[in-house]
Amino acid sequence: MRVRSAIKVFPLVILMTLAVNCNQAEAIGFEGLGVKAGVDLTRHQAVDVMGQVGGEFDSARFAYGGYLDLGSIFTSKLHLVPGGDMILESNLKIFTMNLDAVFFFHDSESTKGYAGAGIGTHLYRAELGPNDTKISLNLPLGFQKKLGSALAWFGELKLIIADDESDSSFRFSVGFRLGK
Repeated sequence: MRVRSAIKVFPLVILMTLAVNCNQAEAIGFEGLGVKAGVDLTRHQAVDVMGQVGGEFDSARFAYGGYLDLGSIFTSKLHLVPGGDMILESNLKIFTMNLDAVFFFHDSESTKGYAGAGIGTHLYRAELGPNDTKISLNLPLGFQKKLGSALAWFGELKLIIADDESDSSFRFSVGFRLGK
């Protein structure tokens, strides 16, 4: 009986703690936008001559997209970052939409480092075959370097984990960020 009571009270305690720790200046708003281009690496599972299951990154696809930084949520270091990408392959187009929360673990005058997590939806549109939709878990890790008062360049590695190994990938991208 005590466990059930604790489970009911725990979310309320967390929300109250977050509400107390938030400043009024920390609210969702527009802080910046970014454009990016990169490569999406996928692998397909293979069995070698010894019967061992393994694989290698055997597909590199061009990816481009963008994101919005909607500002801080709960704390000034945690930002809500929705975005979208398009991946091109010979007879396949993949449109991705994601909602990530990134935590800025390093924030100096000219550089920022971040890591995060989020969810994504992938719309597979094949020229020869059925269309498909997949859900994924996204784990971004990135670095931003200021070039001016409202311009920065960035590099990002995003691990995309889907239910099928061939739909999971490493996405390396670089781009420019406009805004604060």
